[in-house]
Amino acid sequence: MKHRVKTAELVAFLKNKTIDSASFVDNIKIAYRPYVCPFDDLLNYLPDNSSVFDIGCGSGMLLSLIAAFKKPQKLGGCEISRRLVDNANEVLAKENKNTKVYYFDGESIPDEVKDFNYITMIDVLHHIPKGKQFAFLEQLVDKISVGSCLIIKDIKRESVLSYWNKVHDLMLAGEIGNELNSKKLKNYMEERLSLKLLSYTSRRMLLYPHFTLIFEKL
Repeated sequence: MKHRVKTAELVAFLKNKTIDSASFVDNIKIAYRPYVCPFDDLLNYLPDNSSVFDIGCGSGMLLSLIAAFKKPQKLGGCEISRRLVDNANEVLAKENKNTKVYYFDGESIPDEVKDFNYITMIDVLHHIPKGKQFAFLEQLVDKISVGSCLIIKDIKRESVLSYWNKVHDLMLAGEIGNELNSKKLKNYMEERLSLKLLSYTSRRMLLYPHFTLIFEKL
């Protein structure tokens, strides 16, 4: 029977992956985030031996979990903070040699994304300004390869608990998120960008209402 990853395993793993160059707060956020974000679901969806590119990868938390639990062929990612890019490359160098995290300006997605068969975008969309969210998604879909899967996990705007996420972002990031209605986003990706929907799920963890959309580019 295929082993299904559990949240407690992920936290135990991350607690032992302190990043020397990261701040104390960054290391705490890295270690305990699986309690509030459904990384277990994401990992259980990904097959072994895949190639994964994480948009807005932060300090490489998800990529390091994929490296440890899914035996990937290669990993990549991009992030707008040079400090977090350095954090990610430091931790991933210990996990998987075939890995590269790129700095990007938050608008121009690295062309290397086309070389991966799974592309993840975890809690990134609500940090993009309202007027630029759909343009960013259009660029991303244009750049990824036919047959690749796009996984978008974000906060569900239609839940009243999305306001708690705004408080969270204001305290930790100094900004208020631009959450999208998950059903409207699903329809947009299917109808306007011609993606095939593979999965649409919702899950609340503590006070955070999540949705996950998985698409295939045809």
